[in-house]
Amino acid sequence: MIIDDDHRMNLSLVAEFLKSTSAETMRKSISGFIAKYDTAYRSPSKKWFLSYREFPWDLMYQYPRGFSQFIGADIVDDMAIASAYTRYNYAPEDVFLGMVAFKLSINLHNVQSMSYPLWSEESNQIPFPLMLTSNMLRRKTKLVIGILVIGLIFLSSLRRHKLKQKPESEIKVSQLLLTQANCKWPPNLPEDIKSEESEYNITLCVRLSPEATVRKTPKLYPLVNLFHKLKKPRKASYEDLKTLPRRFWKLAKYPEVYNTYPQDVPLKQIIEAIKAGLPVSDMPEYNFPMRILKTSSKVCARDTQHDLVIVVKSGNLWWDARTAFREFMQREKARSPQLKVGVVFSLGLPRKHGGRIFNRDGHIMSLDGTAGDRLEEYDGKADVVMEHINQEIDQFDDILLGDYEDTYFNLTWKTVTNLRWLSAFCDKHHVNAFMIIDDDHRMNLTLVAEFLKRTSAETLRKSIFGTIAKNGVPGRIYSTKWFQSYGECPWDSMAPYPRGFSQFIGADIVDDMAIATAYTRYNYAPEDVYLGMVAFKLGIDLRNEVSMFNHRLFDINLLKNHTPMVALSQFFEGAPFLS
Repeated sequence: MIIDDDHRMNLSLVAEFLKSTSAETMRKSISGFIAKYDTAYRSPSKKWFLSYREFPWDLMYQYPRGFSQFIGADIVDDMAIASAYTRYNYAPEDVFLGMVAFKLSINLHNVQSMSYPLWSEESNQIPFPLMLTSNMLRRKTKLVIGILVIGLIFLSSLRRHKLKQKPESEIKVSQLLLTQANCKWPPNLPEDIKSEESEYNITLCVRLSPEATVRKTPKLYPLVNLFHKLKKPRKASYEDLKTLPRRFWKLAKYPEVYNTYPQDVPLKQIIEAIKAGLPVSDMPEYNFPMRILKTSSKVCARDTQHDLVIVVKSGNLWWDARTAFREFMQREKARSPQLKVGVVFSLGLPRKHGGRIFNRDGHIMSLDGTAGDRLEEYDGKADVVMEHINQEIDQFDDILLGDYEDTYFNLTWKTVTNLRWLSAFCDKHHVNAFMIIDDDHRMNLTLVAEFLKRTSAETLRKSIFGTIAKNGVPGRIYSTKWFQSYGECPWDSMAPYPRGFSQFIGADIVDDMAIATAYTRYNYAPEDVYLGMVAFKLGIDLRNEVSMFNHRLFDINLLKNHTPMVALSQFFEGAPFLS
């Protein structure tokens, strides 16, 4: 038990708590008053202030409030070690404790009787334990680490005594089983990554090989390998490329320059190791904390089977679009009963504040159009948005809810969440491909069934199908939503990518792509460009499908010769096409 010196406890109730909670839960959990998704303090005058450098995201992950916690005996060793691999010092030590717990996938167990700050001196009802106001804050992070280290020393001696009583072969076998079962991707079952709160940790579990050499300086590339007509033996890192004179890029060697995109590691070898639960040569730099808060119990769940699973990318404010999509799918399924289809809508959490204003790589910009208007309308109304979403969850059971802030500029987070969900939850043996589609587009299921039938299973399972963009030029006007800075995309011609409105992703490559996202830098806005970079790193074939039309490429005159398999909703609903 850890407690502030201005708090007290009722030992009789502590004894009851320890007795009423199972030993397994106590030993593997942190128990306390759990805060969830609090907003980071940005006012420098506040003692809880967190700078953007210390804490770049707006929502803090769940953590045990700092006045008191119970820390399980089986996890204190791991936490003590993990503290050396978790950046500090910022003031809120309880937030630091939550981050350590997140990295280790430790369950945070909420105890109602530790209900800070609900108790007051005027109340005659005193919950366990007695709660007072605490003014201690500074240096608590170091105190927490000190306590964990003391616990490590004590429990290590106890563990050494227990290990002496076991045969060496039994110790090695148990350690091997633990490694292979709990630190691999994809998990054997979704339950392996499920918390007590029924959330799913989709952050990859990765271990570094003891033989690995940790690189402390950026990787350098000879410029003669990246640009034509250069003779001087100069080298540059990826970060240096954005500073090169723009005339260099007329001499760029494509696709060689794409190999510099972080991380440049032996990705295929690493992926095979992670899938086998083995240590890797390089740790992922983009393995950000990610959770699935809600998922469907009727799609990619136990005892469910579909011929096609469709993930619909939908902004959390667009409940009207989801209603229209559901109504369309009901009619389309009735028209094409030969194809058993499962549909989920992929959403994130509402933006609490900021409206349509964003900082894009140092540039302040305003998101235009209806997307920006909707953000303005619901600015400061996150509770209203969540009420809408929870109603949809209860009524339709078709929401995939991630823990990222759901805006246009976080579409890459949505894409990564979708890939991890498909990888961890969905049956990749019965289906050959998964479909991703925007909520303002529709599909002809009869033509989808024909497409899946006429394309060989081997090709479907190993490829990405869609409208493939080639030699795309990055947007350099920072006031537009397609803006890409030179730091994000230093070259003048982007790698081929499947346009974002819809794709079919092969069942044999979705695991590899889910892992590769932890080794491929993000976030910038064009999630389809990001998908193309992941495909490039993995050598995945991008196959153009002429019957898939997005809003830019579709021409009403093509109806004379082509019936679209995928197009804007206006076409399928019989309205005049809007360019």
